[in-house]
Amino acid sequence: MGLEPTCLEDVRLPRWFFPEDDRAQLRTFVQSTSQLHGLVQQARIVLACAEGLSNVVVAERLGVCGADS
Repeated sequence: MGLEPTCLEDVRLPRWFFPEDDRAQLRTFVQSTSQLHGLVQQARIVLACAEGLSNVVVAERLGVCGADS
């Protein structure tokens, strides 16, 4: 009834323990040219969230959700 789901509600999750070797592995994954785009995008999201960014900032930075979604 005229209500469309909102893609971007600003939520910042608490930081979690994310070992540097795991981050390094994800960064290597992101730089790979042989991985599927969707999986690389998910790795980028995880890395950005691990920086402590809010979901709105992550979405805007990575272009995963916009006003016309």
